[in-house]
Amino acid sequence: MKKTALLSLSFFLFFSTIVIAQARIGSFLIYGKHKNLSKKSLEKFANSPVTYFIFEESDKYTKEDYEKLLKQVWKFTPYKIIQDKDIDNTIFKEGTSYARFRNYIVYSQGISTRATSSYHYLDFSVITKITKDKIKKGKRIFDWRADRVGAIYFTADIPLRRQVVSGQDSLSGDLMNYRLGYLKNYLQFVNSSFEKKESFDTFDDYINKEKIGVLKNKTLYFSQNFIYSYSGKKVAKAKKQITEEELFIDYQHKYEVIPDAELNEKILNDEDFYYLVYHQNAFIKVLSIINSKTGEVIYSKSKMMSYNLKPKDLKEISKKISKY
Repeated sequence: MKKTALLSLSFFLFFSTIVIAQARIGSFLIYGKHKNLSKKSLEKFANSPVTYFIFEESDKYTKEDYEKLLKQVWKFTPYKIIQDKDIDNTIFKEGTSYARFRNYIVYSQGISTRATSSYHYLDFSVITKITKDKIKKGKRIFDWRADRVGAIYFTADIPLRRQVVSGQDSLSGDLMNYRLGYLKNYLQFVNSSFEKKESFDTFDDYINKEKIGVLKNKTLYFSQNFIYSYSGKKVAKAKKQITEEELFIDYQHKYEVIPDAELNEKILNDEDFYYLVYHQNAFIKVLSIINSKTGEVIYSKSKMMSYNLKPKDLKEISKKISKY
């Protein structure tokens, strides 16, 4: 299969996409059932002398950008930023913890159909065993087994999905929630969950009843990028696009739709507000309300076999806010 670099992250050519959004804290296969956080595995992760964050530099984000971000939010372990090409260094051994961007492809075959699930994620794991270790032409070649303690998932945009389904050899697209602002809050959430030894699954509906009510008097922010209508059959934007007014018609509280760059800049500037994030995947949608200053999730709702954000989703959120 041919690789194509997007945002300096590796993608593979596949037939259709199922990309899960947000974060999971626990012990699980990337595409499998969620299990609660293993305290033993988390202890191994915490006891690692350093956690290696494996980010690739790009025209969009540099090592300095990632260093600035981690300095603000990562407190759980000492850390160091390296590139993927450096992972064959002898520093990688049993007990090494890392956060590494990966992609994972799962194929499933029906009677007359074939589906492919694609997962793009930042994997938080600790090496438990080196399974292959040899020197070839002066270079260390090795592989390992690891215990996963968490992952942050990212969502492909529509143009990328369409290119994938059409079988194009060269891909160009975007991960809609791979932005420094969103990443800051995701990392804060992971760091906090590790410190508190708390599990979390993005597929579990969740509401913080003590905090959701603050939105009666506060503005809920939302990115313009996430207002669109998707046609699953055509793998493209639907002919009729939903408008901001239609989407929020039954939302009875203050809200503001702003450009994606502006929303992320507000997060990076350490402003204190709440924003709604929407992830539309092959047949799963996830809505989350996040505190921009702390990364805390105060509301999360997922729904299977649903392709678009709808006015009734905002109506439900509005009712929850009014209730509490």
